[in-house]
Amino acid sequence: MLDAVIVSDLHLGAVNSRHREIERLLWRLVSRTHRIVFNGDLVDHCNLARWPREHVVTLDSLRRLSERAEVVWIAGNHEESSAKAHSVLDLPFVDEYRFVSAGVPVLCQHGHQYDNFIRAHPILTWMGDVGYRLAQAVDSTHRVARCLKRRSKILLACAEAVAAGAVRKARRERCGLVATGHTHLASVAELSDGLRYANTGCWTEKPASYVTVEDGSIELHTVP
Repeated sequence: MLDAVIVSDLHLGAVNSRHREIERLLWRLVSRTHRIVFNGDLVDHCNLARWPREHVVTLDSLRRLSERAEVVWIAGNHEESSAKAHSVLDLPFVDEYRFVSAGVPVLCQHGHQYDNFIRAHPILTWMGDVGYRLAQAVDSTHRVARCLKRRSKILLACAEAVAAGAVRKARRERCGLVATGHTHLASVAELSDGLRYANTGCWTEKPASYVTVEDGSIELHTVP
């Protein structure tokens, strides 16, 4: 059995959310894991009245996963706060979550708390998001969007800040694994002191990604 499946950045409510695919994946995996962690930005926005109907159906389906395994809901920047997400979505959102895998403490948090750019420059952040979605719209392979994303000095700097902040916290709290989302840049890295850092990527582009934790190890998986 997997100790956890960790996903983030589903962005339900957004037109580019691969909501059906992550729903099918999690229902395939739920019998093989003790817990599923939604590591932030489950939603693109909390105005459910503006969501496509099929996204509401997906959310209801994801709620039912808790009948088969422990399900953890972590707030990201698109939820705005765990309190707001709880009041709107009626789910027990938290700001971060810890569990133990084969004696290894694992920390999960979205990572936006380390991203000063989105707080200081909300308009530029919005413009970048619009450009990213336009790039996806004109190229169904998402190669253009991925290229733009990985060439963005601002995004890469934000990704470094998120990783550095999460790693600092994990070291302070003596965790062996730490997982974030937020940047949509999937990765797994082992640091010199043995701490492993993972970013779960997102479900708004191709390929999508998620991570699994088993016996104290963390592994990144991609879905075309």
